[in-house]
Amino acid sequence: FREIAFLNKGLVITLEDKREGQEKSERFEFKGGIVEFVDYLNKNRETILSEPVYFNKFNRNSKGDIENEVEVCFQFNDGYADMGGKPFTWPAGCYVNNDHFQHIMMAMETTIDANGVTVREPKGTPAEEAALEESYKHLCHLRDEVIEMGVLPAIDKWHDLNPNIR
Repeated sequence: FREIAFLNKGLVITLEDKREGQEKSERFEFKGGIVEFVDYLNKNRETILSEPVYFNKFNRNSKGDIENEVEVCFQFNDGYADMGGKPFTWPAGCYVNNDHFQHIMMAMETTIDANGVTVREPKGTPAEEAALEESYKHLCHLRDEVIEMGVLPAIDKWHDLNPNIR
């Protein structure tokens, strides 16, 4: 019931045991929703970011009703590497803004360890790098369409949503 209450901001679940001699009650309510859930998951870990990263976006239909809604929340911690585990390296979708790729989410080789998050730009054959360039152009086109639809703000406003984005 705890997870259901975390995932449904504003929902209150109260469980009561009214058996004689065993009376007890437990209440689950998390006004912060998934942000509180991420805090709960990281309560015994050292976090790399001081606050969880949180995004919420919804679209309305022609009647003004919410048609779909997405909430995303995450916070990196040093738990896995700190417990003696190997650094986690995986091609992961990450925000990239460097000399070659500007303001885009791309799958890059990403290492998460006790030092934080490191992204390594892929290197390959000329054919592989040409394919990557085509993929980047396609992703830029999709990003710009999503911005035009109003799902995402203009790139120059991204820092307002997340001060870690420059």
